[in-house]
Amino acid sequence: MQNNNNQQKKEKKSKTNYHLQFLGLIIFSFIFIVVIPIILYKYKYYTILEGYMPNIDLLATSISWHGGPHDMWKKLYPSSPSTKYDFLSQSFINYTALIGLTYIIAREVKETNNIIKGWSMGFIMLWMTYLLPSNLTITPMMDFVDNLLTKYAPSMLRYQNEIITLVGLCVSFLIIYLESRILKYYKHHLHGIGKTLLSIPKLF
Repeated sequence: MQNNNNQQKKEKKSKTNYHLQFLGLIIFSFIFIVVIPIILYKYKYYTILEGYMPNIDLLATSISWHGGPHDMWKKLYPSSPSTKYDFLSQSFINYTALIGLTYIIAREVKETNNIIKGWSMGFIMLWMTYLLPSNLTITPMMDFVDNLLTKYAPSMLRYQNEIITLVGLCVSFLIIYLESRILKYYKHHLHGIGKTLLSIPKLF
């Protein structure tokens, strides 16, 4: 009887508080999807914004590793969704990133009055955002740092979550910065690739 009670207590503790998870999603959205892009836009950091908006999922991946206060971000962006909430939360963040990507492309088309220039920006943005997934960049790096701390710096384990989350965020912002630099300095090359691709059908 005592064993059954202990098992029930463990199951109760392990249950996910989805109200808290939803609150975490709202807080994440407010900070990373609303406030930061507005600041970048207001102060005309358009180049950084171009790299930031399509990569919101990287930030979500970094924060999910830690779980946040009271684990409110534990289910924010799971690598392998196992519940409906996991899927919906992950899909919402991906959808938001895609909306940001389409806005950046549309803005480029409007400013240059050239559809190829806008379209060609997607070559890099889509590759770095979706074809180079966070599971191949952010997560392995955080796991690597986790192993290093466990093996070589056990005295730092009390700050383990904070350190690893910081590493994930730093790698995320490095990717965002790298993407923004590529878009800024190699737009003309991307434009040339776009023109070449569109000229192929004319050869037949």
